[in-house]
Amino acid sequence: TTLVEKNTNDRIYLLSVEEAINTIYGFDSNQYAKDSAREANATDYAIARFCSIDEGKGRWWLRSPDEDSHGFVIVVDVNGSARILTSVECRDGVRAVLEINYE
Repeated sequence: TTLVEKNTNDRIYLLSVEEAINTIYGFDSNQYAKDSAREANATDYAIARFCSIDEGKGRWWLRSPDEDSHGFVIVVDVNGSARILTSVECRDGVRAVLEINYE
């Protein structure tokens, strides 16, 4: 058997607000609604790095600024609702998206 390599065009990024409320991805269309699909279980690494954890769930950043463009950040809370933070808290985590496109 011969291994055939395929070229890929890969991207790694954080979700935007629009992506985090996209029902095609299984999310609730209301960013402020509690949504179990947006909840994130805290990893051992996040716990070791003292991320904000509540009952095994962690908060995570979106890449979009708030809709009024005041430079505030938007995080998904432990209950899956997205909210605006007026300051960046280094104790929040990230959930990177890996997109792989085969050429």
